[in-house]
Amino acid sequence: MKNDKIAELLRVIKESLDMLREYQDVKLTDYRRDRRTQDIVEREFERAILACADIGARIISLRRFPPASSYVEIFDILSQKDVLPSQLAEVMKDLVRFRNVLVHEYFRIDPELVYKKLQDELETLVEFGRCVEKL
Repeated sequence: MKNDKIAELLRVIKESLDMLREYQDVKLTDYRRDRRTQDIVEREFERAILACADIGARIISLRRFPPASSYVEIFDILSQKDVLPSQLAEVMKDLVRFRNVLVHEYFRIDPELVYKKLQDELETLVEFGRCVEKL
């Protein structure tokens, strides 16, 4: 799908992924002790996940799908309209919920959960980008 805003947001995701990959080799014990690293990882996850949601909202608008009432619903609509595979949409919804914790419940973020997402979910963001690029 040729769209300047989507292309810009895909660059944001790529930049965030590049930053996040820099921290994947950090050991959990070191991650738990280093507040600066935690802040960087959390912020880059926020940026990447929000960029995915913004891309999804843009696709919904451009294709004139019914509007979403929440970030989670964006991925339901994209799945229902066969823009994203349902399994990917489910994981993206989980990432949106994770982002909500990072943003709204920052006072009780579990570093081990963030670390697990760092180890396990970067490929999900890559896969989302691939799906968008194929449109």
